[in-house]
Amino acid sequence: MKKTSKKNQWLNKIVEASAGSGKTYNLAKQYINMLGLYRRKSDDVNFLKPTGLGSIVAITFTNKAAAEMKERIIYFLKILSGINRREKLEGKGFQIKGEKALGILVEIIENTSDFNVTTIDSFMNRLLKALALDIGINPDYDVSFDRDELFDTAFKELVFDKNFKDALLKFLRDQLHLKKEGFNPEQIVKSAIYEYKDVDIPHD
Repeated sequence: MKKTSKKNQWLNKIVEASAGSGKTYNLAKQYINMLGLYRRKSDDVNFLKPTGLGSIVAITFTNKAAAEMKERIIYFLKILSGINRREKLEGKGFQIKGEKALGILVEIIENTSDFNVTTIDSFMNRLLKALALDIGINPDYDVSFDRDELFDTAFKELVFDKNFKDALLKFLRDQLHLKKEGFNPEQIVKSAIYEYKDVDIPHD
């Protein structure tokens, strides 16, 4: 972890560690300490001070990792607040405890929608929905993980894109030359392209 001065401890923080070396522990600790900042009266921090629970975002790669980090944060706050008196936290570095930790825990429970520990794709989806009207898309869109549905949508866009007209006609002639049967040219092209959906195309 990159060392910083106490005043600038929240700036340029880099954590590099292998699996099982305590990344989740340290990230949860940093998140909790940041939660304590907006409740602190002093302004002795040299960066944009958090204004509330919803102003802090922790982003990870998978839903499993996000859920684990949320659980770890709640677990730590229960110990720091004294709710869980049977266990103690190893190491140091937590800057809140007692009533302050309890207050943050209650706030998280009462405002779970502002407890922003999420995945990259979920975070980007929230941003896109918030800015949908500004960039000219329907904010009521749905995210689909159905491969066939995604293929159908992409194929429709391909067919209606004039830039691919010549390429599609050539592809259709090639398929007819290979004695592909059928009377619907669009379906012939679609079925032929679908056969290649799982083929890995090397990148130069």
